Amino acid sequence: MRTRLHLLAALLLALGLSTRAAAGAPQPQAEAQAAPRQAGAEAGEALPEAAPRSFSAVAAPDKVKLGETFVLTVEVRDAKTERYELPKDFSLGKEYDLVDVAVSRESRGDETTTRFSIKAALFDLGEMRIPDLALDAIGPSGPKRLTVPGPPIVGVGLLGEDEQAELLDILPPVEVNVSDYTALYVLAAALAATTLLLLLLRWLKSRPKKAARAVPPPPPPPAHLRALRALEQLQREELPAQGRGKEFHFRLSEILRGYLGERFGFDALDRTTEELLAALTRLPTPGLDFARFEALCREGDLVKYAKAPATPSDCKVAIESAFSFVHATTPQPPGKPGAGPSQGAAA
Repeated sequence: MRTRLHLLAALLLALGLSTRAAAGAPQPQAEAQAAPRQAGAEAGEALPEAAPRSFSAVAAPDKVKLGETFVLTVEVRDAKTERYELPKDFSLGKEYDLVDVAVSRESRGDETTTRFSIKAALFDLGEMRIPDLALDAIGPSGPKRLTVPGPPIVGVGLLGEDEQAELLDILPPVEVNVSDYTALYVLAAALAATTLLLLLLRWLKSRPKKAARAVPPPPPPPAHLRALRALEQLQREELPAQGRGKEFHFRLSEILRGYLGERFGFDALDRTTEELLAALTRLPTPGLDFARFEALCREGDLVKYAKAPATPSDCKVAIESAFSFVHATTPQPPGKPGAGPSQGAAA
C-alpha cells in the first residue's frame, strides 16, 4: 500500500514539472522578438512598407545638360484613406539642387491620385539613377513607408556629343591665296569714266542753244491798209444778201472804230456812239467828214439795236462810205498836200 502511494506522488510531481516547462518556454522567445521591433521603431527603420494600388516615377527630360533643370514626377494611386507626403528633410543628394516642389491630389470615387512634381538641377555627368524616394504614408492602420525607385537620368556636358572640344597640335604655316582684284578695279574705273562721258555729252546736247540774234519782225501794215483789207473781206462775204444785215453793221462799225482809234490815237472800240463822236470832236481828225460819219453811226445803231431793216442797197452805200472815210484820212507822205480839216476839227 505504501509503495503505491510513493509511485502516485512521483507521477504527480513529474506531471507538474512538464506542464510548467511547456507553459514557460514561449515567454523568453516573445520577449526576444519584441525587443528588436521596439529598437527598430525607435531608429525609424521598422515602419511597414505601404502597398498602394500603383505608383510611378518619371524624369523629363531624361537627358540633361550640366546645370540645367528637369522635373521628376512621382505619382501614387491608393485609397482615399491613405495619404502620402514627402519627408521634411527630403533631398535628392549633393548631385542635385532642388528648385521647386509641388504636390497635387485628385480624387475619383474611392481612389486618390497624389502627384509630386519635383524640379531640380543636375550637377553631375554620365548615366545614373535618381536616388530612391521614401514617402511617408499615413492611414487608418498607422504610419507606413513607401519606397519609390528613382528613374534613370543622363547628365551631359554643355557641348554636344559631336561638339566635344579636342586639342589639336599646332599646324604648320599654310599658304594663303590673296585674290588680286586689280583688273576688276580697272574695269570698274573705265566703266565709270565712260558713263560720266556719256552723261556729259548728253548734257551738252540738251543745253539750250544760244538764241540767234533776233531779227525784228517786219512792221505791221499801216492801219489804213489793214482797214481796207478788212472792208474788202466784209464786202466779199455779202452778208446783206444772206439776211445778215445786223452782223454786217456790227463788223463794219468794229473795222471803222479800230482804224480811227489807231489813226488818231485814242480808244474807240469800248465807247458808245455818243462817247465816240464826242472824242472825235475834241481831236484833230484831218480828212474825216464828221457829218457823214455821224450819219453812218446813227444808221448802224438803228439796225443793231432798234431792229431797223438793212437792205442790200443800204449796206452797199454804208460800206462805200467806209471806204471813203479810210481813203480820206490816210496819212499823206511828206511834201504832198494833205486833206483839209474835218468838221469835227473845225468845230
